[in-house]
Amino acid sequence: PADVRGLGEAPDGPQVAARLQALAAVVGSPLPTGVPALVRAAVVHGELLAVRPFERGNGPVARAVFRLLLTVDGVDPVGVVVPHRAWSQAPMAYASAAAGFATGEPARVAAWVRGCADAVVLGAQQGRAVADAVLAGRLTGTAPDGTAPDGAIGDGQGA
Repeated sequence: PADVRGLGEAPDGPQVAARLQALAAVVGSPLPTGVPALVRAAVVHGELLAVRPFERGNGPVARAVFRLLLTVDGVDPVGVVVPHRAWSQAPMAYASAAAGFATGEPARVAAWVRGCADAVVLGAQQGRAVADAVLAGRLTGTAPDGTAPDGAIGDGQGA
């Protein structure tokens, strides 16, 4: 999904400013002890989607920040995980989960975090398929789901 729709009405200017200030404190601080890095990344991702601080492109920015935090916080130190793979395969589920996060209801926030974790697992599998192809000296091949890895060059029929 290029940008997420169906999240309901966006917060107004003062709410956006306050929420962005709080979000900046979360992102700009070291990871608090006891808070899993994946949880912080998922909450920041969801909050950027809920707040929608930009006229356009909130989805891509939120996903980029998610990946950045996974890298900075050591979940994916080399940046090979491609969680967007899961989200692009199920854009309606992604949008629905983001809308659930935006409600602030604990069960729906937890579902969002679980969905982000599932996307990281699928993204790690995809990243591994690409890395294996590179290590094997081929840039074509198929991912575990039978599709060509992101960034693959060639016919997608394998090596």
